[in-house]
Amino acid sequence: MSIKTKLIDPSIYSETSSLCVFELGDYNTTYLSSMRLMNLGVHGDDLTDDDRYNSQAGILSMIKNITLFDGSVVLSQLNSANVWGSFKSVNRDNSDAFTMRHMYQDATALSVQSRIGDNLDDSAVLQNPQFPRISNYNEWLDLNGAPLETEALSAKGYVDLRVLLKGLQNIRYLPTMIFKSLRLEIIFDTSPSVVLADVTNSGAGIASCRPVLMVDCVNDMETQMEMLQSMRQVVFDEIEVERSVLNAVGGALGDRSTEQNYILKNYDNKYVKRLLIAACPTGDDVFLDDPATTVDGGGALGAMALYQANLQVVSNGSNVLPGGGLTKANEIMATCTDAWGDISTSPFSYLGGYIFCGLAEECDQTNVPDKVKQTTFLTRAYMGLRVEANVSNLQVNLSRETTAIKKLDGVRNLHVFGEVTKVLEIADDMTYNIRYI
Repeated sequence: MSIKTKLIDPSIYSETSSLCVFELGDYNTTYLSSMRLMNLGVHGDDLTDDDRYNSQAGILSMIKNITLFDGSVVLSQLNSANVWGSFKSVNRDNSDAFTMRHMYQDATALSVQSRIGDNLDDSAVLQNPQFPRISNYNEWLDLNGAPLETEALSAKGYVDLRVLLKGLQNIRYLPTMIFKSLRLEIIFDTSPSVVLADVTNSGAGIASCRPVLMVDCVNDMETQMEMLQSMRQVVFDEIEVERSVLNAVGGALGDRSTEQNYILKNYDNKYVKRLLIAACPTGDDVFLDDPATTVDGGGALGAMALYQANLQVVSNGSNVLPGGGLTKANEIMATCTDAWGDISTSPFSYLGGYIFCGLAEECDQTNVPDKVKQTTFLTRAYMGLRVEANVSNLQVNLSRETTAIKKLDGVRNLHVFGEVTKVLEIADDMTYNIRYI
C-alpha cells in the first residue's frame, strides 16, 4: 500500500477571524484518519519570551469547536474542544507525562506528572503536580517555548485530530467515493485569558498562527476497495457536550447550597457510556488573586474544585451512583479515575483547598517566580463516572458548601461531556447512514 502525505492550506482563514476551513476534495482518494493539525499557536505585538500558553491546555486552548463534515452531514464533532483538550492533557499517567513528545504534541510542552513529598512538611513537593525531568522553573520555560510578537517567532505545536474527534479512532478511512464533500471546520478562541498563562502583555491583542492540515492518503484504487470492504459497518464512540451554569453559593461558612438539577436532554435516546463533568471558573475566578493577571492553572478551561460537593446522576428514573451519591472528595476522585483512567492531579485538589507549588517564604526550589509559587492547581478536579445505559432521561444533581474563599464559591460554567455510541453503515450503492445506537 502506497501512502502519500499531503499538506493542505485552509480555504477560509484570517488570523483575526475565528473560522478556519479545510477542504478535502481530491477525487478517488481515501484519506486516513491520522490527520494532524499543524502550526498551531498564537502571536501578539506585545508578547515577550516571558509569556506562555495556557499552563494546562497549551495550544489546545485555542480550539473552541471542531467539526468534520461531508457536505451538510456531521461525521465527527466536538464542541468545547478546548475544555476537553484541557482534560486530555492531564488524562495520562506519569510514564506518558515523562515522554519528550509532549514538547511538540498536544500542549506544546512537557506534560505534568504527579509527585508526593516525603512528609507533610515538605511544602515544595506536597502532593503536587511537578514538571518532569527538569531541575527548575527556568528550564521548563526553555522547553515550553513562548508565543511571541510574530508568527515566525512564536512557538507552535500540533494535535492529532483523533484526540479531539474520537470517531476518527474507529472510522479509519475516509474514501471520497463515499464522502464526496469532506471539509474540516474549526472555530478558534484567542481570548488572552483562555490561551495565555498571563494576560499582562496582551493589550495589543492576540491572533492565531496560520494552521496547516497534514493528511495521509491512498490513491491506488484496488487498495481503496479493500479498505471500503472493511468498513461496511463501523461502530464508534463520540464525545458530545451539554453546557449549563452552576450558581454561586452564599450564606454562612459551611452552608450547603440548594441542590441544582440538570436535565441533559442532549443525551435522550442515546447509549451513554461515560460522563465527564468539568465545573469551569468564570470572571475574576480565572485568575490568581495576586497577581490578578496570572491565569490560575487551566483557568476557564480547567475543572475547579467544588467544596464538599455532593454528586448524583439519575438515568431513566434510577440513581446511577449508589446510596446518596458521591459525598466525599476521595470518592469523586476515585470514581472519575475508574471511569477515565489516570489524571495527573493533586489528591488535595478535590478538597477545594489551595495547593501551593511552595509557599513564597518556605519554598526551597531555585528560580521559581512568585506567581508560580502561588499557583493553586485547583483546576484538575474533574468528576466522572460510568453510565453504560440507553438513556431516555438523564439528570445530574449537584450541591456544595460555602467556604471562606470567594474563588471556590463563584459561578461555574458546567460542561458535561458524554461518550455516546454511534454506527456508520455503508450500502452497496455507496450511500451511507450514521445513527445512534
